[in-house]
Amino acid sequence: MDRLEDSTDLVLQTTPYTPFYCEENVYKLIESLPPTSCAFALFITNADRLCLLFHQRASTRGPGQGNYVIWDYHAVVAVVEDGKVDVLDRDSLLGTRVPLQDYLAFTFGSSIPSEFASRVRIVPAKDFLENFASDRSHMLRSEIADPSNPSAAQSETDSTSPYLQPPPPYPPICGIGAKSRGLPNNLFSHFLDVGETWAGEEGFGRVLGAPQELLSLQW
Repeated sequence: MDRLEDSTDLVLQTTPYTPFYCEENVYKLIESLPPTSCAFALFITNADRLCLLFHQRASTRGPGQGNYVIWDYHAVVAVVEDGKVDVLDRDSLLGTRVPLQDYLAFTFGSSIPSEFASRVRIVPAKDFLENFASDRSHMLRSEIADPSNPSAAQSETDSTSPYLQPPPPYPPICGIGAKSRGLPNNLFSHFLDVGETWAGEEGFGRVLGAPQELLSLQW
């Protein structure tokens, strides 16, 4: 397999995947890509943590309503090869590898109410792998804030589990940079803070005002 696309397809088939832990799925995907890959982590959210996304596997709305969900946040991978950008989203019904333009058009639609409109933080793969950390505390049952959120649904596999959904089988992730700074959890402070008041003193990558701005980036 000489081409990145072939290698990426193999990674998608073999990399661990855990529903409702999108940020860790993204980490594992990027970690498994060939070293020469040009990849980015994309964090999709907004200041109110109410993002409307269509064609998601976790939806209970059905195809007649576009299989939509309202997430507090979502995370996906963007890979670049020969000037072409594809999105890897293992939670999407569109396919696990979709051209960026198609992904944006179908996932975000054309007339989302402003209160559900997303912003995006784009983080280069190296920065993400070195600096991301999550202790999974946001997935503990005691942290339930919005029962309508799909990730807050009762686990069907173990009602005694402290987690809202079964966690990945591997230990919580803590990149070497986060570990050196004593940060066991910086998901919300450094990757999901996309509010208007964000001043850049924390966080990695850059924040875009709308997902469609990804189309105008010089990848």
